[in-house]
Amino acid sequence: MPFPTPLSWADTTAVGFGPPDPSTDAEVTATYAHCLVHRWEGSHVGELNMVGYSNANFWGKATVRRAEKAPASLVPYEAIRKEMESLLGISDAPSSETVQTIKEPLSSEAIEAGRTWFEEWIKSDLPDGGWEPRALNELCKTLEGLRNPDDPKAEFGSRAAQLECDVLIQYCLEKAGYVVPEPQSRTKTNAPQAKDTTICDEDRDTALRAAGRVSSAHSNSFQQNGIIIIRNALIDGPETVSSAAVACRLMGAPACRNFEQDDGSPSAYVYYTDQPETVGEFDLSPGDLLVSSFERISSHQASLVTWQGAYVACSAEDNNAVYRDILFGTRGETPTTVIQWSKGTIF
Repeated sequence: MPFPTPLSWADTTAVGFGPPDPSTDAEVTATYAHCLVHRWEGSHVGELNMVGYSNANFWGKATVRRAEKAPASLVPYEAIRKEMESLLGISDAPSSETVQTIKEPLSSEAIEAGRTWFEEWIKSDLPDGGWEPRALNELCKTLEGLRNPDDPKAEFGSRAAQLECDVLIQYCLEKAGYVVPEPQSRTKTNAPQAKDTTICDEDRDTALRAAGRVSSAHSNSFQQNGIIIIRNALIDGPETVSSAAVACRLMGAPACRNFEQDDGSPSAYVYYTDQPETVGEFDLSPGDLLVSSFERISSHQASLVTWQGAYVACSAEDNNAVYRDILFGTRGETPTTVIQWSKGTIF
C-alpha cells in the first residue's frame, strides 16, 4: 500500500511512498483506493493483524466520511453508480466517461441477483448518484464464505468489484493527466493539458513514467549544480522519448527541442548505457540517465562522453519541439523520499 498511504493517513509509516500529506484533493480517492487494496486481501490477515475485509470496512467508512466533506467532483461516486446501473440494465445511460472495463453482458440470473442486491444495499439507502464502498465489501465477504462460483450473485459480485475498481483507476489516471483512449479513439481527459502531437500514445505513457522519476528536489539540484543522475529512468520504450521527457522535467519547461546552439535557454545533455560504466566520477547502470547542462560541460572544457542527445527548453507552441510535457503547470511540488533517493542521486 505504498502509494495511497501518505495521501490518506496522517502518520509516517514504513510502507509510505513519501511523507504524509493527507490534506490534498487526492485525499478522498486515496482513501477509497486504500479501502479497495484491503478488500483484495479478502479473508487473509494483513497489516496490524487485521483481516482484509475488516480493514477495508475501516477505510470504507473513512472514504464515506471524507467524501461527505469534499466536493462531489473529488470522488467518482456518481460515475460508479451510473456504470453499475448500466451493467444491471437499470439505466441505459452509463456515466459521461466511457470506462475501459469488461464489456460482456451478465447472465440473466446474475442481473436478477445484482438488481436485488442493488435495491437492498444501494437504492433504498442512498440518494441518486450516491455510492457506498462498504456494500461491496460485505458482498465480497459473503460470496467468499459461500465458495460457490456458480452462484449468479458471484458472477455479479466479481464484475461489480472489477467495475468499481476500473472507474476509480480511470478517474485517477485522468486527474493525473493521462489520456485514456476509448476502444476506437478517445482523446478526452479531465486534466488540463496541451495536445502533444510529437509522439504516439504508447510513447507518451513511456515518457510520463520516465518523467515521474524526477522529483522537485532533483529539478532543483540540476538547476543549481548542472548535472545529475536519474536512476532507472529508461524503463521501457524508446530511450530518446524517455530522455527527452526527463530532460524537459529537469529543466522545468513545457516542452523541449533539439539543442543547436546556446541561446541562454535552459539546456540538458543526456547520456545512457546498456552496461555498467563509470563516467568520470559517476557510476552508471543500465537504465540510468546522466544529465548535464551546457554550462556544466563548458566549464569543464571537455565533454565526459559522447552525449546521445541534447535538448533546450522551449514553449509548447514551438513547431520544432520534440517533446511536450502534458502535465506542465498541473503538478505541485513532489518531495524526494527514501525511495526516490534510490531512483535519482542528488549531487
